[in-house]
Amino acid sequence: MLKKLTELEVAPEAPFANDCLDRKGPIEKLTALVESTEQPFVLSIEAPWGWGKTTFVKMWKAFLESKGHICLHFNAWENDFVDDPLVAFLAEMRRVVEKEIAATQKEPLKVHWGEVKRIGAGVLRKALPLAVQLATQGLLSQEAIKKAALAEGADEFGEFASTLAKERLAKYEIERNGIKAFRSNLEKLAQGIISKEGGVSPLVFFIDELDRCRPDFAVALLERIKHLFNVSKVVFVLAVDRSQLNQSVKALYGLEMDPDGYLRRFIDLAYSLSPPPPEKFADVLYARFGLEECFRPDLGYARIFKTAFSQYARALGLSLRTQEQCFTEINIVFRITPNIYNLPAAVSLLVILRAYKPGIFRDLRERRVEIAAVLKWFNGVEDWYRQWAEATLIMGFLQGDNLRKALEALKQQAETGEAELKEYASKVQGLIGALCRNWSFSNAALLILSQLEMTERFQ
Repeated sequence: MLKKLTELEVAPEAPFANDCLDRKGPIEKLTALVESTEQPFVLSIEAPWGWGKTTFVKMWKAFLESKGHICLHFNAWENDFVDDPLVAFLAEMRRVVEKEIAATQKEPLKVHWGEVKRIGAGVLRKALPLAVQLATQGLLSQEAIKKAALAEGADEFGEFASTLAKERLAKYEIERNGIKAFRSNLEKLAQGIISKEGGVSPLVFFIDELDRCRPDFAVALLERIKHLFNVSKVVFVLAVDRSQLNQSVKALYGLEMDPDGYLRRFIDLAYSLSPPPPEKFADVLYARFGLEECFRPDLGYARIFKTAFSQYARALGLSLRTQEQCFTEINIVFRITPNIYNLPAAVSLLVILRAYKPGIFRDLRERRVEIAAVLKWFNGVEDWYRQWAEATLIMGFLQGDNLRKALEALKQQAETGEAELKEYASKVQGLIGALCRNWSFSNAALLILSQLEMTERFQ
């Protein structure tokens, strides 16, 4: 039965039931950290794309909620279609806060939440003509704009300048007082929610996918967090790829901007996720895709497959998300090609190579890259799996005279080479024989390649 990959389940009652990357320990330590502060705090969870940040924060959120914390999860990327992130964030807050208000029936909570919404709406700047916004940073009223249009002489211009200064001062006072009132009501709201029976401090707001947003949206959200949500008993956790977020800052402020210095204004502490262990993740993906049924004739091949996949994935540094994509292709290949389960290392190698370098098969066929150069990428894998890599590449990409020369070189090395090289060449020869013996034609690797090319038609 063909099975698609389903999203990893994080059960509220058992957050770490599917923890295949040993995230429980770091989550427990980070929990102790955030529980030790009453001050406003912003923590970033940092890792490259595809390392499992989203799953990490989902597990952490479930763990915190099991301890009595009130948490909010905000996917910034899914909400960056709005102009101001405050709109989307307050909408997400509403679902959490109004649930708590309904549960506690505390009138003060309703009042404070009402003020947070009212003041938040006022903070959102009303639209002005674009030219006026650019020239005055949006600080002019429509009446002042009319006066500017009518001003003709020096006296009128002086009067207009005076009006501009007064309006700027008045707007500054209004905005400052509005922000103070917003924070005050938010702090009282947080205190009221935490003080309920079973409540635990602090409230924790998770922001995910921030680095994938429009640059202006990502930076505006950081600004909103700093200026409006900087209150005690509220902790923000940002799941980010720092390198991508740095690019957002540069895109908005210019290439000369120091993005790390800028981000230190918002992030109090950064925590880097450890690299995911491919061998554990391969076990998980194998189970989630239900691949055992493909190996039932001989489950010994399943062990070889998982080890080969993890060895090659580690050597090339594939992210978790890329490994998931590889398993999607492998799943298709195993299910549409009878008995190919007995070439697990060859299938793993070819799928992983294409994921790592999309044009690598074309380059190998057209001799723009040599097999020896590709093999160097796998110097760190165990000998047997490197030997499988060489056998697969020779049979998959060499033809005619090139193939005969490669086979002759292996034969000569196996007969006259030094001890280690002699043994290595002999084993590669044996694996080439296995590639041919298991099939009714001489080039099993070409069949695998043809099936991989078919998977490109699946979206």
